[in-house]
Amino acid sequence: MRRHLVAALVALPVVVVTVLGLPLALQRSDEALRELAHARATEARELSPTAVKALSKGERAGLRQRIADYQDRTGGRAHVYNAEGQSVDGALCLLPPDELAQQKVVRAALQGQFTDSSDRQISKLAEELIVAVPVIHQGLLVGVVVVCSALDDLELKQWTIWAVVAVIGALALAASGFLAEPLARWILRPVRYLEVAARRFAAGDHTARVPVHLGPPDLRVLAETFNHLAEQVQHQVTVQKSFVSDASHQLR
Repeated sequence: MRRHLVAALVALPVVVVTVLGLPLALQRSDEALRELAHARATEARELSPTAVKALSKGERAGLRQRIADYQDRTGGRAHVYNAEGQSVDGALCLLPPDELAQQKVVRAALQGQFTDSSDRQISKLAEELIVAVPVIHQGLLVGVVVVCSALDDLELKQWTIWAVVAVIGALALAASGFLAEPLARWILRPVRYLEVAARRFAAGDHTARVPVHLGPPDLRVLAETFNHLAEQVQHQVTVQKSFVSDASHQLR
């Protein structure tokens, strides 16, 4: 019984950490991806005014400088397409401009829809996050700003999240393994006293009693119940012995 109790005490924290930790880690990993996509979308919108000037007025020098500054500041790479999906200017993503223009997120932006590849529909040829933002000028779609972001930092953050969950699980396992044996002894100590007292009582020692101040409250109640029962039986045995003694005396 003690082995089973120790195993249960060790397994319970691990199960709790697994049941609660895994969904939390998955949620935090997904949130990290969404946060990166949101940040890149915001940065792409900030590039839109410069892209409008380049697409409508041909001011490409300013766009080129703005994209270079953006890449130096954030590490992301931006590329601008016109409304027909033709490359205008930008820092190259891992995919060539023509192949990048064929990505689902870019095609959606060319139809006026904002989208990103944070749903993990990422090119098999380039493990990077792709965000495409439509560029609207005077109510018309004039182009698309595409921002590409390598997933190295994101994967490091996700691995950190999983490592934290793993460390918490390991600490829970170590703590439960360290505390399980003493806790099991404390819980089962009244049971051992009860077993010894029951054997003595069955052997004829009607003075056998169980300590009532040990173990959990439920077992203390059981100890008190055993002691009360033992006193009742002892009293009945004493009365019976007295009756037999009196009857024997009268018969003599």
